[in-house]
Amino acid sequence: MKKILLLLISISIFCVTENSLAQNENKLIEYNEFTELIDVTYFYENGAIMQKGSFNIDGLPHGEWASFNMDGKELCSGNYKNGLRVGVWNIQLDKEIQSVYYFNSKIINAQQNDSDLASL
Repeated sequence: MKKILLLLISISIFCVTENSLAQNENKLIEYNEFTELIDVTYFYENGAIMQKGSFNIDGLPHGEWASFNMDGKELCSGNYKNGLRVGVWNIQLDKEIQSVYYFNSKIINAQQNDSDLASL
């Protein structure tokens, strides 16, 4: 019983240390048991979020991804499915938004909108 308790404590310390090391490298990596995805957040040197998204068990981007500037404004967002861009990706360009439509990482359409990305 003591060996099991020591093993659990060792694993807990390892996980906390690994998380701390990941944050020191300007990223946070967490396994999401509910989605079975690896959630990753990358940070700028000032601590602001640069990019966030998830990877599947094969290490491919999967699900929603978003990129931000140093002030926290969203620059780009879209979805991956097993490493391939799918659906609508919205990209902030100066004062316009470019909506790019993907199917299996191939662009099938694009359009420019005169609205702010905050409405997404």
